[in-house]
Amino acid sequence: MAMAMAMAMDAQEIYKKYVFNNNNPLTSGYAFFTMGLPASGKTTYARKVLEELNINPNQVIHLDPDDILEDLKREEQFKNKKLKELNKLSIIIISQVFKLIVNSVEKYSFIYYGTGKNWKSYQTMINKANNNGYTTGLINVELDLETAVERNAKRGENSGRSVGRNVISDIHSKLTTPVTEPEKHIGKTNMEILSELVNIVYTIDTSGKVPDIARLKGGKRKTKTKKQRKTKKKTKKLRKTKTKKQRKTKNKNTKNKKQRKTKQNNLIKQNNLIK
Repeated sequence: MAMAMAMAMDAQEIYKKYVFNNNNPLTSGYAFFTMGLPASGKTTYARKVLEELNINPNQVIHLDPDDILEDLKREEQFKNKKLKELNKLSIIIISQVFKLIVNSVEKYSFIYYGTGKNWKSYQTMINKANNNGYTTGLINVELDLETAVERNAKRGENSGRSVGRNVISDIHSKLTTPVTEPEKHIGKTNMEILSELVNIVYTIDTSGKVPDIARLKGGKRKTKTKKQRKTKKKTKKLRKTKTKKQRKTKNKNTKNKKQRKTKQNNLIKQNNLIK
């Protein structure tokens, strides 16, 4: 009971901090949810998606359980708690902050940072946001398992913020394995299920040196995939080459026409001289 009261108080304080300690005026009406493995670049590319949609990232509340986790680690009362317990606690607290935001009159815009491994939990939050008049969006950041493990290890060395390989493997399995129930969702992945619930869907492949950002649904402006951009560039080049050839052919025809006309005029002059 005391723990529950402490969490509720923490949620209220965090909510006030997000709303009243923000130096930028908060926008209203947008609710985004991230998906993807740890160290895949969710925070970085969520901001890029906001910019793509002409939304200032500094005018949006960023709900990240990892931030709460770091705060809990510094709290004296939680020093003897295991990391798994603190992680669970941070998710509970951030979920309470989420409810305060969604139920507020102002409908402040926010991004909820998570892996999306529990699609049922995400479904509940997305439906809550939809029912309260938000424009909802899903930002799915894709990265293969081995690269995620490697990047996570490097992040741990640099910032001390990392998770074990088993945790990443478990998340990867839940994101890539189709669900087996309920019947209406059998054969679909978490991403496919959740995409049906939101207004905007972006997917970002961060496995290469240049991330491939694609808008799959909604939004203000379509972002071409790498393949689409390449095809467009090739078509443009072919069109340019074709136009160049057409101009060359046209110039040649014009030149030939002038030569024929000159030849014809010369023949007329010769005939006149003979007469």
